Amino acid sequence: MFFITVVGSLILGTAIFGGINKKIKFISLNRKKAVIMWGICFLVSMIITSIIISLIHGAISFILLGIKIAPIILVIYGIYYIRKKLNNTGTNIE
Repeated sequence: MFFITVVGSLILGTAIFGGINKKIKFISLNRKKAVIMWGICFLVSMIITSIIISLIHGAISFILLGIKIAPIILVIYGIYYIRKKLNNTGTNIE
């Protein structure tokens, strides 16, 4: 997950920097300003990528938890449904 975050941040940071550079032309002004701006873009994209990966991980964990819990809920509901049907026919279940 760390590798995905770093690579995604490099790609996203470079893309953001490229978009900003087209508008403001940092590279043509000063190399030091361009490096600082790219660093800021990388840090921002690192934060964004980390948040997105955390949300995706949480969603996948929630889905997997639902898959584990679903059979238990279905069994409980099935027992309840069968008891309800048998009680409606007058059968005494104890």
